[in-house]
Amino acid sequence: MDKYVDQDELLKGATSWQWRRKETTSSIADSGRKYLGFNLRRLEQSAKIVDAWQELLPEEMAAHCEIKTVKNGIIEVEVDSGAYMHEMRLMSNELVEHLREICGEGKIKKLKLVAKSG
Repeated sequence: MDKYVDQDELLKGATSWQWRRKETTSSIADSGRKYLGFNLRRLEQSAKIVDAWQELLPEEMAAHCEIKTVKNGIIEVEVDSGAYMHEMRLMSNELVEHLREICGEGKIKKLKLVAKSG
């Protein structure tokens, strides 16, 4: 038996210098909480913008305008072409000001108006 113990000790000593990985496993629940925590702030901010948008925009305009994306402070709005696009261009600065008041000064940079296709 002593022969085997010595060989085991030799093997341990020979491999002890090797880098050992730390256990990096985590449960799916932990990973999900981390992901949601990170994205929850963005989702809450987007929801706040959409709620404010619906509150600020006149009903007739709301039927012809739709928020498509909110990214880096730029709200991309798809608008029916023609008179509605023209009206949105006239209203956009005022809408941005009101959205900044509601959502915070640094949160909203501008509206990007895009004509609906089709």
